[in-house]
Amino acid sequence: MYRELCGLGRPYSFDDLENIPEDVVEQLRKVYKSVEDIDLWTGMVSEYPLKDAVVGPTQACVLAKNFRDWKYGDRWWFENGIDNNIKFTAPQLDEIRSTSFARILCDNVDIEYVQELAFLWPNKEYNPWTECRKIDGIDFSKWVEKKGY
Repeated sequence: MYRELCGLGRPYSFDDLENIPEDVVEQLRKVYKSVEDIDLWTGMVSEYPLKDAVVGPTQACVLAKNFRDWKYGDRWWFENGIDNNIKFTAPQLDEIRSTSFARILCDNVDIEYVQELAFLWPNKEYNPWTECRKIDGIDFSKWVEKKGY
């Protein structure tokens, strides 16, 4: 089961589905003979979302594992370059890593405000709406070739 692969524990009965609303568990009991018969998608969309997220723990894990595999399995991923003539330099990689998705949104979408942690719900205390002009961008001088003359 995917829950086990994610370190979330295996449910052995419908009573073990503590992270799914009780009324949904009752519907699952009517549809499935065993808790082991619940298909992945149904189980994932039935879970309570994680704090400040829109997906539950199983879906968050599956998404994270897929993105990790795509990143390290893609020879063209910007951090995996093997050809010194085309791969990014260490200072360029540092600059890329220093930017945020909030900054990328500001640069590419017609908005003036965005929450600093763009993938999380805005929150006045720890993830407030911020003016785009106050979010640092990339220093493209790291891409300017230095001439030796």
